[in-house]
Amino acid sequence: MSTIKDFEKKSRHNINLKNKTWMILQELKKIKNKSISNIIDEAVDKYLKDSEYNTLYFKLLSTLPEVSDEENIEILNELKKLTNEDMEVVKIEKL
Repeated sequence: MSTIKDFEKKSRHNINLKNKTWMILQELKKIKNKSISNIIDEAVDKYLKDSEYNTLYFKLLSTLPEVSDEENIEILNELKKLTNEDMEVVKIEKL
């Protein structure tokens, strides 16, 4: 089973992009002095934020064992009920 730490790690993947997209990414790499993978990571994070997707759901997907479609829908429905207030850190304890 994966952990939250694994969720943040980078690993190699092959993807197919339009030539136009690749050219834009190469130019952004030069302009922003960042790797293409970092640019894509930032774009996905911004997309999730702007689209109001619950990022906790995606973290759970990567860290929990595979669940049935029925369980997945149940989890999604419960996560949709969460408000921004529910997601705020209330207390931090050091163990």
